Amino acid sequence: MIFLDFEASSLSDASYPVEVGWCDHALTKGWSAIIKPHSAWREWGAGAEQLHGLSRERVERDGLPLAEVIARLNADLAGEEIVSDNPEWERFWLGHLAAAAGVLPTFTVTEVDFEAVLTAAIQQAEVGAPDVLLVKLLQRDVGIRPHRALDDAIGNALRLGQVAVLALHDQQGPEAADQFRQRLVRSAKRLLDLHGRDAFLANTARFVDANDAVLKAGVKDVLDHMNGSGGFLMDGFHDCLANTQGKSQEDDDVD
Repeated sequence: MIFLDFEASSLSDASYPVEVGWCDHALTKGWSAIIKPHSAWREWGAGAEQLHGLSRERVERDGLPLAEVIARLNADLAGEEIVSDNPEWERFWLGHLAAAAGVLPTFTVTEVDFEAVLTAAIQQAEVGAPDVLLVKLLQRDVGIRPHRALDDAIGNALRLGQVAVLALHDQQGPEAADQFRQRLVRSAKRLLDLHGRDAFLANTARFVDANDAVLKAGVKDVLDHMNGSGGFLMDGFHDCLANTQGKSQEDDDVD
């Protein structure tokens, strides 16, 4: 499962994407890029700039060309299951990016939003909802900066990771849960170091090396607990997707 996030020039119908970031749910790979606006994209919202901190001048100076961004996304995400905390807007900005570049996406953002996936994962894991403070502490330890694309994508992965921490606590005790939490933090920090914010280099395109000795054990545990025993994360996602598709079919039948 992939978490995708766009930052945009505003939240108006004339808005356009200025940054994109994604990561997988196990925090083993990801990417982000500032997006150079099309020459016809002129609208700009001061409120949006205050949130993400990207000025019009910076995105024009440091952004990657549209064709390069969509080509990279298509190569990385073809056939993947993409989840967002705001699917309607993410689809809007992805469509805007693809149309301006003249290239169709090889992937789609599902109608299932992140909160539905999180709720399903909690139910599948049979744990209580993660305490908001614990999630904020986890994101603080990673250094998440809200309203930057990769940070927000990783933030969603960490919220799901906290569900895995709770499940592991119940199954194996606090020490095992704490070790797993530390590995989540290391994996998330590594992604930000490679691809996030000011560390991003326009001409550098690298995945996290899954053979890295620092990450190898953590990556295995993340996969085992978030997508392995019980399969609560992916089972929950597929349940949400099936329910959403079923509702869409019912709406079609009514029409």
